[in-house]
Amino acid sequence: MNILFIGNSYTYFSDLPALFADLCRANGHDVRVDSVTAGGRRLHECLTEFYNDLNTEDPLGKRISELLEEVEYDVLILQEQSCLPYHNPDLFFAGAVGLSTIIGAWRTVFYATWGRMDGSEDLDYFGWTRESMTKGLYDAYCHAAALVHGEVSPVGLCFAKAVESTPEIDLYDPDKSHPSYAGSCVAALSHYKTVFGELPHDLSTLKLEADVAAKLTAIVDEVVQVEKEIES
Repeated sequence: MNILFIGNSYTYFSDLPALFADLCRANGHDVRVDSVTAGGRRLHECLTEFYNDLNTEDPLGKRISELLEEVEYDVLILQEQSCLPYHNPDLFFAGAVGLSTIIGAWRTVFYATWGRMDGSEDLDYFGWTRESMTKGLYDAYCHAAALVHGEVSPVGLCFAKAVESTPEIDLYDPDKSHPSYAGSCVAALSHYKTVFGELPHDLSTLKLEADVAAKLTAIVDEVVQVEKEIES
């Protein structure tokens, strides 16, 4: 299975694509996982003016073009800049639809991110709370998925559930925005269940304490299952 991640620092923190690939291989899946990321990037920046072709003058657009000459992707995992789906959804939709259409993967999965921690300057500026930002992002990702007949990996909802039920596990980096290592593991687990329809039985590649891994896996299992039932 060939899988391509496109995103920014929320994807490259803790090398999430490698975490996901190692988890897949440990559980018997033969995968090639590529990633195209840069800090603060927005999906539409990989595209030309009308969002209908890759911008090969842009380093990320050029890299995607090079990969498509070599690989046909089965799964595309898209992650937008952390505020854009809520702040400017139309621009997010344009980039998401454009990339999904051009790449033509069998499945497009949207990596729905989370609201920033309380006290973030961005939250104060826009008047958002962590909860309202998480919901607004998730709704936008669901709408984007509907536009391309895609799916959503509800990582942000998993974060929200973990904050509520296991506050002793810190999923946030000290900057109150990016994921900690444990947060990236939550994303890897959510993506795994979304793509394969089940949880991994071997968690040894995730360098977490056994009790932490068990708690986070249970949260992901519950949240992803509930959202899949709602979608169906």
